[in-house]
Amino acid sequence: MPSYYNPHHPNVYESPKICCCIPIKLIVLAIQAAALVFQVYQICCGIERSPSDKGALFLQFLAALYTGFTFVVFLINHRCLMCTHFCFGICLMMIPLGFFVYYSFFVVLPGVLGLIDRVGANDIEQFFAAGFCILVLFSYIVMCKVLIDSLNHSPLLPEHIINQNTQQPGHIGGGHSEGSQLIYSVYPQL
Repeated sequence: MPSYYNPHHPNVYESPKICCCIPIKLIVLAIQAAALVFQVYQICCGIERSPSDKGALFLQFLAALYTGFTFVVFLINHRCLMCTHFCFGICLMMIPLGFFVYYSFFVVLPGVLGLIDRVGANDIEQFFAAGFCILVLFSYIVMCKVLIDSLNHSPLLPEHIINQNTQQPGHIGGGHSEGSQLIYSVYPQL
């Protein structure tokens, strides 16, 4: 039985992989799901709020809504919204980068050089937390960019179908003649 090209087959659109075995899309969706669970937990069971903290609660709700929306966008591979999320992620990365630069040049470096008397454990902890956030966000942004770039590539035809089509006697490259045939059958033979 001959093999036909099926554009809806899941192996046609290969997701890029890390270390040749772990799909990047799975990692990105897992990160987004973990962030969504954490945000919902913070809203429901988080810190006790005073009645005047309604603005902070509203911002947390909007962040959780955005994370859920982004999860769906990456699940359905909507390229335009993925690019918007990618640009927003680059802008969002400036916050921990600012903290990292501040703690590097105004807290940790003067403490190492002896310009200030003492560097507290809290300062060192915030320095490494900002560095870790930058590393995680940068890795996440790179994986999102790889996913967006993979959507630009059209699926490749299997090699045996390409060779079979070009070896036909009536095939003229680029044109349509009476002897040329479709690459795949409209009605598969049983």
